[in-house]
Amino acid sequence: MDKRNQWVMGLLTLALVMSGCAHKTEIEINRKVAEETHINTPADLARESDFNIDNATGISDAQKAQLIVLRNQTRDKTEEQNKEILRLKAVLGKELLAENYNQREVNALKRKIKKVSDKKLDIYMEAVKQTGDIIGRPYHPQAGFDQDRFLRDYEMR
Repeated sequence: MDKRNQWVMGLLTLALVMSGCAHKTEIEINRKVAEETHINTPADLARESDFNIDNATGISDAQKAQLIVLRNQTRDKTEEQNKEILRLKAVLGKELLAENYNQREVNALKRKIKKVSDKKLDIYMEAVKQTGDIIGRPYHPQAGFDQDRFLRDYEMR
């Protein structure tokens, strides 16, 4: 097998390994989400967040206070995004029912809704990073995949 084919096979193997790990993780996440039937509104989430922060072990009262401030700041920032998404959906609904339906405008609204949703996710992920910093467990986006180990295992074959 030439070098190019080895490289392609390595990438395919990597994709298969990652998809298998992702599948197990996805199943576990789905199970956990299914257990959260009591979370249906932002107020429910705020109460759950308060409970989780209050009952967290291994962190100081000062860290808990920092987490509460971070949670409030994050909620305020994402609330603005939620309002924008609602307004965009209202315009979308009107456009869909308009006599002169404009597909280009509908597509533009879809892109704007996705962009605002992505911004909201960025706000949450920044809060995840800051939470890790507060509690002394920094968030690393690539954690959970050991590329060096994968390459060593692949080279052994």
